[in-house]
Amino acid sequence: MCPIPSFLSDDCNGPLGLTNGRIRDDQLSASSSFDSDSTGPQHARVRTHTGSGAWCPLHQVNSTHKEWIQITFGRDTVLTAVEVQGRYDEGRGMEFARAFKLEYWRPNMRGWASYRSEDDVEVIPGNSDTRTPELRVLDAPLILRRLRVVPLSNSTRTVCLRLELYGCPYEDPLQTYSAPTGSAADGVSFVDSSYDGSASNSMATGGLGRLTDGVVGEDTEDSHPHRWVGWRRHGREGAFGLLHYLPQLFVNQ
Repeated sequence: MCPIPSFLSDDCNGPLGLTNGRIRDDQLSASSSFDSDSTGPQHARVRTHTGSGAWCPLHQVNSTHKEWIQITFGRDTVLTAVEVQGRYDEGRGMEFARAFKLEYWRPNMRGWASYRSEDDVEVIPGNSDTRTPELRVLDAPLILRRLRVVPLSNSTRTVCLRLELYGCPYEDPLQTYSAPTGSAADGVSFVDSSYDGSASNSMATGGLGRLTDGVVGEDTEDSHPHRWVGWRRHGREGAFGLLHYLPQLFVNQ
């Protein structure tokens, strides 16, 4: 298996290009827009003021109705942080998202996956006003080709959003790995909740997760069990392996 680089280094925490325009307008799409010219996804750029100041979906959001803005990259990309901001529009804007979640996709995935924190929570805190950008660093990086940012609200609410994304290109050839699902011991779960493939018959297949997130477990599993994946020896005869999928190559270790 190839060494996994640390995605938490300064080399992988730079802006991906919404603010400076490196991410083009044609890479941005949305479930809807209140007005495609003035509040379309092309205006969802942190610290910039174009159109009416942000992306605003056509419909209000609540616990049952969701809207999203999508960013499509030309290659697999590591996402380490998301910055969010509401619609200020020189004081005319009043809309922002108090919370959001992240959905992502890349080739070889069966469908869209949702980001979950170390505590297995999908909801990420958003903004409390229209002007102040808020940076949210992910507990573990995501490997993705497409990202959807989904504003959330328990009550019916008008939301608008501006974004910057942080990370770097994904250079590793590893596309998926398969491994036994984690176990629980002494009331502590060592199941990898960040794994974005599927799990059946005690095997996780077709995805990436904590074993390839570039985060080194330097502390003990007692202090941060959610950063570890563990298996019980009982019931497993002999050594078990990880199956890694790279283009044109399978390696079983």
